[in-house]
Formats: sequence, structure tokens, C-alpha cells
Amino acid sequence: MKSTESKQKLFTYWRTRYQVEPYNRTLQELLTAAFERTNIGDRQRSPSEDYFQYINSRTKMNGFFCADFIAHEINSTGRIVAQRPDRDSVEVEAIPPGKAADGAPREYLDGNLFLVCKGNHLLLAQDRHLIAKHLEGYLNDMLYNLPCNFPESQAIILERAIPRETKKKITKGFSTLKLSAPLNYKQKIVVVDEQKKEVRSVPFGKTWDVITSIFPPSMKDRLASDGVTDPKEIELSIELKWKKRGRNEKQSDQMDMLATTFRHVEDEFTFEARTTDGEVLKKDELRLQKLTSVRHRNNLPQRDDIFEKLINWFYDLNNKGSI
Repeated sequence: MKSTESKQKLFTYWRTRYQVEPYNRTLQELLTAAFERTNIGDRQRSPSEDYFQYINSRTKMNGFFCADFIAHEINSTGRIVAQRPDRDSVEVEAIPPGKAADGAPREYLDGNLFLVCKGNHLLLAQDRHLIAKHLEGYLNDMLYNLPCNFPESQAIILERAIPRETKKKITKGFSTLKLSAPLNYKQKIVVVDEQKKEVRSVPFGKTWDVITSIFPPSMKDRLASDGVTDPKEIELSIELKWKKRGRNEKQSDQMDMLATTFRHVEDEFTFEARTTDGEVLKKDELRLQKLTSVRHRNNLPQRDDIFEKLINWFYDLNNKGSI
């Protein structure tokens, strides 16, 4: 028996920018030309060994290009336990996905993202494991290889848009940007010398990636990690300040810079912007997003319902002048 229920999905709005602007074709035109007459093999990308991403279903709805984007890993297994509350413990089992009725091998889905596109407007229902950053990388790889004549000198940039209500608060521009997140640690065996090995707490994750990409390699040796047991004990904070001397960029240029630089900052980071008037704006105030109830059947989101609600949200944003 099929069960139907409603669950919350996070909708996010993005606009398409290009590395070389102006560009005379919209993202919708590129997606239609690239993916309309292809099979899964044509659309498949492998960013790492045994891991695959591809645009799956495609359809046109009310003048929008609509699709879902999926990812899976070859030969992955799902973990299960038997529910036996009277036992002292239960065994964890690894279950392979098996085969479909026609004999085709099945794989466990790693993520499923839904998108609708109108011109250069892109609205997404993201997945925890598959987000706009992954879609951006996928499109920039695939559009060069598919028959849409996307030049190699070009690149797609998916950019967050700042809501109209927030723009009204920014009368002169920004003075400070602050990015912060806890630093995560994991236990690792470290070779001290030929005779000695130690177990140490070693930083890792996206926050650590920020440190290693911005600061010189010697910085990692200055962060004392011995005795760290709680990742919240150490928090990374980076603050950027603009000097007023010699600044002549427009307010719109600053907002574009902010939307582009922090477009893929997700839940693990927090950031805030302080305007020259002293207004402090938090991360969620600097992006267009909303939680929406979406119909699910057997715990699977229903494409048509998601597409329809993403399209309706576009019209709502457009009517309010937010995009």
C-alpha cells in the first residue's frame, strides 16, 4: 500500500552569471540544447572513481525547463539492524542494493536535487548530499562536452541573490564581513619519529579547508590540538574590513561580490555583514530561500509537486520585485 504525506523541503533561488559577460544565451537555452536529446550515458559525469552524477528526468512545464539531478556510488551498501528491543544488542548488517526486475544492477541513491529554470533564473530544492555547488561543477563539465556550443572560455557561476528587503537596508555599502565556524577534529595516528607513533586530534573538514586555502602551510603547526575533545572548543573566525580610502565601487558591485563570494556557504558556516550605517545582516537575510511543504509518496518527493511549487515561488518572487 502506497502512503502519501507532506514533508518540508528547502527552496533556494539562484541567478546565473557567466565568467565572461555579457553572454548572449540563457541557462535555460543551454540546458535545453544540451540535455534534450540524450540518454543517461551522455549526461553522466564521474567526479571521482565509482561516483556518478547526472541530470535524470527532464520536462517542460509552463515555459520552464524542469529536471532532477541525482548522484550515486557504485557498489555501495546500506546498513540495517533488526528491531529486537528484548535483546542486549543487535548486529549491524550491510545490504547490497541487488538488481532490478529486468536484471539491471541497482545502486543506493546518494542525493536527489530538483530544479526549474526560466531564462537565467534557477530555483532549487536541494538535498543534504547534493547541493548547488555540485550542480555548478556538473554543468561546467558537461556543457563543454554536449552539443550546445558552450565555449571553453566561458563558465557558469550560480549566484545567490540578496532579497529586496535587505537591499533597502544597505544604503551606502558594507564595512565588514565576518565568517565563522567550529573547527572539527578527528583522531589520527601520527608518526613522530622512527620509533614512536601517537594518536592525536587532527583538524579536518570544510572549516579546515578554508584555513589551508587562505593561510600558509606553517599555520597548521600553530594550532594546538592536543587534548581537544569537543569540536566547539575552537572556532575559526575570519573578518574582512574595507578601508574607506580610495574606494569607489558602487553599492551594487559590493552586493554582487558578497553574493558571489559566499554563494556556497552552507549550514556549517555562519557569516554576517555589517553595513557602513551599522546595520548587521545575518546569513539568512542575505539570500532568497523558503521552507515549503512537498508531497511525498513512500518517502520519495514527488517531482510534479516540487516543480509546480518551485514555479509558483518564482512567480511570487517576480511579482514582488525580489528578482
